[in-house]
Formats: sequence, C-alpha cells, structure tokens
Amino acid sequence: MKIVYTLFALLLAPNAMPEDFKYDYEEEEPKFEASVDPKIYPPKDFKVKGVKVKPLPPIKPSKAVLPELATRDAAFSDVKGLSEAIQSLDPLDRDILYVNGRTKTLAELKKTYPQISESVLKRLHERLRKP
Repeated sequence: MKIVYTLFALLLAPNAMPEDFKYDYEEEEPKFEASVDPKIYPPKDFKVKGVKVKPLPPIKPSKAVLPELATRDAAFSDVKGLSEAIQSLDPLDRDILYVNGRTKTLAELKKTYPQISESVLKRLHERLRKP
C-alpha cells in the first residue's frame, strides 16, 4: 500500500508546484551584456541565459604610438634642416615631436615648436604623414 501512495504522490507532485515555477527556460531580456574579442574568445562560449553577447569591433592602430628609435631617427634624417633645429631636444621631446608631427596639424606644430622654421615643420609634417 505504501508503494501506491508514493506513486500517487509522484503523479500529483507536478500539479502541486507553484505556478511561477517553470520547467523550460523562456527567452527573457538579458540582464548582462558581454563584449568579447572574437579572435581571443569565441562569442558562443559566453552564450548563457540572461547574457547578451556582442563581438568587439576591431581596434584601429593609433597614430599616437611612440616610434622605435631607428624609425624616428630615419624619419628625422629625411627632413633637411631638422637635425640642427632639434639638437637641444632630449630623446623624450624628440619622441613627442614625432607623435605630434603625425597627429597634429601644421598650425598646431607651429605654435608648439616656434624654434623650428615653418618650412622645416612643413617637410617634417609631410614626411611623417606618409603611409
């Protein structure tokens, strides 16, 4: 008789569950959002209930990166008259000049480096903006 009661209880158990309990997972608004680099972490690995996964857009290289010493010196040696104008600059200031030459306008360079002639700055600006 005990077995009959146990089977009867098991048959009634699903009806006795609370109404808000659900066996299947319904789609709901994601509670979290994850942005991942698809080259490193496949987005499918992050697919979990309640999480929206987006791939990160590709990162564009910045022009404001410090150059290698040889790259900087080669670019500076291509510009006639620049070596005399930058003799008083230390290595950090030369790196900053290189980055500014790539990222700033000629008018901004003239304001920042009044000790360098406009013609030399123009040649430097053109040289550093070449691909």
